[in-house]
Amino acid sequence: ANASTAGQPAAELVMRTIESLGNYDYVIDWVLTEAGAIRIAVGATGIVMVKGVATRSMTDSSAAKDTQSGTLVAPNLVAVNHDHFLSFRLDLDIDGAQNTLVRQRLKPEPVERGAGGRSLWRVTEEPVTEEGAIVGAGHGQAESWRIVNPNVANALGRRPGYELRLGHSATSLLALDDPAQRRAGFSGAPLWVTAYDPAELYAAGAYPNQSQGGDGLPAYAARHRPVENTDIVLWATLGFHHVPRPEDWPVLPTQWHSLSLVPAGFFDRNPSAAPEGGAIGRK
Repeated sequence: ANASTAGQPAAELVMRTIESLGNYDYVIDWVLTEAGAIRIAVGATGIVMVKGVATRSMTDSSAAKDTQSGTLVAPNLVAVNHDHFLSFRLDLDIDGAQNTLVRQRLKPEPVERGAGGRSLWRVTEEPVTEEGAIVGAGHGQAESWRIVNPNVANALGRRPGYELRLGHSATSLLALDDPAQRRAGFSGAPLWVTAYDPAELYAAGAYPNQSQGGDGLPAYAARHRPVENTDIVLWATLGFHHVPRPEDWPVLPTQWHSLSLVPAGFFDRNPSAAPEGGAIGRK
């Protein structure tokens, strides 16, 4: 029988919290879409940290020295360069607890002459077998990341999964022996994977301000537990470097950054496309 599909405006469910930390406010949105995607968006706002300087204008002789590590945002005020790093603990159970993180590499290949083009690219898959920081998971890499259940198949015989899209994954530029970096070792990588442990809840450890360094994810991953076809946790780092602008003063316009989890074989079809006269979604 012939079938048709109806289109309709998208709707989203947004769950929002706002955390105030010092002079900054962080707006954190968890956005659930009818297409089965989950978007985590962070909006940073508040008042940038400033220091007093002698410089009133960038034409002053003192300007170059006074703005070595910041931006003149008002006469006698420099907003200092700084970073923001947030870690999201993603305890994903894709059709059950036995999951695997798969690195999908995009590899170019030449094609024979006479074809429509001169090259193409193919996808190769490589399971991550041991917990730790994921090197090369940054934005712009020719690869993608999927969390799959290797023990289950959908209607097309594919392993159900979700793709993690790291929209903003800047990592720390601080020296490894910097006290701040030692306390926030998780910021050295955009993505970590660990075996599930209910006691491991915090990327920087339980008491980062009292830490001498090495707590949290570096300590968790140092156990080298296997993470293939078992209960795993992903830790996504949403990081961004802030070079202030005059427009950031006196109140910072909300700066948004995000990451997403998108179904990849978890459904048999687009769950937001309703068959004519039918219900939305089918698992």
